[in-house]
Amino acid sequence: MAIAEQTSNIFTDQSALLSLKASITSDPQNMIFSNWFINTSICNWTGVTCGASPRRVKVLDLAYFGLAGTIPASGSLLNLQTLDLHSNQFSGSVPATIFSLSALQVINLRNNHLSGSIPAEIGNLKLLKAIYIDDNEFDEIPNEIGSLDQVEKLSVQSNALKGHVPVAIFNMSSLIILNLHGNNLTGSIPDNICQKLPKIQELYFGHNKFDGPLPSTLWQCKQLLVLSLEANNFSGTIYKSIANLTRLKEISLGYNNFTGTIPHGIGDLPNLEILSLMVNNLDGLIPSTVYNMSSVRLISISSNYLSGRLPANVGLGFPKIQRFYASDNKLSGVIPKSISNASKLTGLDLRSNSIYGSIPSSLCALPFLERLFLESNNLKIDTFTPEVNMLSCLASLTKLRKFWVSHNPLYAMLPVSLGNLSTSLEDLRLRNCNMSGKIPNPIENLSSLTFLDLGSNQLSGSIPTTIGRLQNLQVLNLSNNILRGSIPDEHCQLKNLGDLLLQGNQLSGSIPSCLGDLNAALRSLSLGSNLFTSTMPSTLWKLTYLLHLDLSSNSLTGPLELGHLKVVTEVYLSNNHLSGPIPTGIGNLLDLVILKLANNSLEGAIPSSFGYPLSLEILDLSKNNLSGEIPKSLATLPQLIYLNLSFNKLQGEIPNGGAFGNLSHESFLSNGELCGSPHLQVPLCPNLKSTPLSQTRHICNLKYIIPGITLVIFAVVFIWRLILHRKRKAKAALVTTLLPPQTLWRRVSYQELRRATMDLLIPTYLALGVLAQFIKGHYQTGF
Repeated sequence: MAIAEQTSNIFTDQSALLSLKASITSDPQNMIFSNWFINTSICNWTGVTCGASPRRVKVLDLAYFGLAGTIPASGSLLNLQTLDLHSNQFSGSVPATIFSLSALQVINLRNNHLSGSIPAEIGNLKLLKAIYIDDNEFDEIPNEIGSLDQVEKLSVQSNALKGHVPVAIFNMSSLIILNLHGNNLTGSIPDNICQKLPKIQELYFGHNKFDGPLPSTLWQCKQLLVLSLEANNFSGTIYKSIANLTRLKEISLGYNNFTGTIPHGIGDLPNLEILSLMVNNLDGLIPSTVYNMSSVRLISISSNYLSGRLPANVGLGFPKIQRFYASDNKLSGVIPKSISNASKLTGLDLRSNSIYGSIPSSLCALPFLERLFLESNNLKIDTFTPEVNMLSCLASLTKLRKFWVSHNPLYAMLPVSLGNLSTSLEDLRLRNCNMSGKIPNPIENLSSLTFLDLGSNQLSGSIPTTIGRLQNLQVLNLSNNILRGSIPDEHCQLKNLGDLLLQGNQLSGSIPSCLGDLNAALRSLSLGSNLFTSTMPSTLWKLTYLLHLDLSSNSLTGPLELGHLKVVTEVYLSNNHLSGPIPTGIGNLLDLVILKLANNSLEGAIPSSFGYPLSLEILDLSKNNLSGEIPKSLATLPQLIYLNLSFNKLQGEIPNGGAFGNLSHESFLSNGELCGSPHLQVPLCPNLKSTPLSQTRHICNLKYIIPGITLVIFAVVFIWRLILHRKRKAKAALVTTLLPPQTLWRRVSYQELRRATMDLLIPTYLALGVLAQFIKGHYQTGF
């Protein structure tokens, strides 16, 4: 009987697993489809572990199989203790029957596509100790989870949870790890969290929408090892009592709104390995204790308002430091030579401070340094002792990948030894450093280089052809130097080049037509303010994925063919000798934001298709030979803030509405015969909707003629009236002596009023008749 019961139980488990197999739609590694067969023992199936007694499925571990499908409702593995399906492609909801498996102790559903709410039946699993459901799309945690009094680890990272954290979670007194990182949770952390979660060791609440201050009783969480609250809306100060949490290994409070100073005692935490306070509003001096944290591996205090100097012995107190990030603060002083004692340093970031003095060559003694960021300070290169020149000794940093020193007054020659830097160097930025000399040919040795920025210096000579051998190069910026010669054809071999920035030099000749071969990668081409001549290469108009094009201020000729630049957002072609019409294909550039074509020889009408690029903000067509009317479609552009059509041959009515309501007269200066609103300082347009376009010019002339004729009419009437008045004045004097005053008033007022009216109407009618005949003749013959 016992044997029959055990057999029945095995078949029950087998049936449940076959149901799971049937729900799997994809098994890319062939882990299930080629192994789970009915004629073999399920205890030998891949991912299945059975217990000794009873012989039932105890563990189901299908992690990293890449399986796709759904979790079936018939999961009747009653002895199952561990269910591990993480890192697959399961989707849909989790069936409530899963939570009837009362023996479950560990559920791991991480990294799938499961969604919906976690079933309330989870509260039935009284033996659960660990719940891992990270990286899914769950949107709700049920209150019933609070009844699980043995759960030590609850991790719901990177889901779609929203609203307040269920109060029940803060009543799970057995919790050691609580991870709610990366959701949309709101509210504040309860002030009594340490009383409710007395065993808590790791709190991960980062990347949510929590707000309010830190719990004032946080210091009571005596077991706390990790406090991770970054990227929220927390505010207030960092309490001094945080120094009482002596077991802390990590404090991550970056990307919040904390104010005040860094507590002095934070540097006395004996086990602290990670201190991240970046992007807050902290001010004051960095506590001296912070520079003596013997256990710390990472310090990130960038983007605050911290001040002070780096201590002279800064490297001596950091025996384990690997990354020190203090950019975007108010630090001053020099970089101490003792920095070389922090021998494990892999990343140093002191950008955007007020640090001055020479860059110490002792930095070249850091064997593991990968990232060195010194941009935007007042640093210099020691040119008096070339043997210890910082740029020369960088060759000893064999692991260096990124070196940024832009926007410093280095005042140095670009050394030939630049080509001797580590072949692992990927990103070199020396922009705006007052560097002089020539770009060395051995730069081709930097085979891993993806980003090279030497712009805004005084570099001279020609562009080395050897740059064309940097096959990994994605950004090349040599702009605003004194480079001469032509663009080497070898540049066309840089198939990964996304940005080619050479504007503001003295480059000449023609633009290589082979640049069109860079279509797959090129996103920005800036060659403006050089001395390029000849016709615009037609291949440039076929750079389908180009976003930014600047060829302004050269001597280029030829027509425009912009229609193929389907995704372009900015085009600068002003100050050239381009000719021909503006192509109607301009309407295909739906993402266009800026178009500048000023000071060319373009002619013809402005295409009405300009109304289609709804993203257009700036349009400059001034100083060309454009004619015809201004398209009314320009008034439909919702984003247009700048328009310049001055110095052309445009005529007709200036459109109303849209951006035209905010434009000034300067946008329309020196055109043919424009008319419109008075604030644009052009004549008013006649309100003749049916008037043929050929008569518009005659109507505009009348607005000058009619006022003159009207003045003549009133002058004639006035003179006539004055003569009559003098003749009657003598007669009126005689009558005045013979009649009483009251009778005189009645008689004179009636008769005089009648005469005056007739005297005024007769010449006015005659003058208006003449004017009518004049206008009639004007329309018949024109001027």
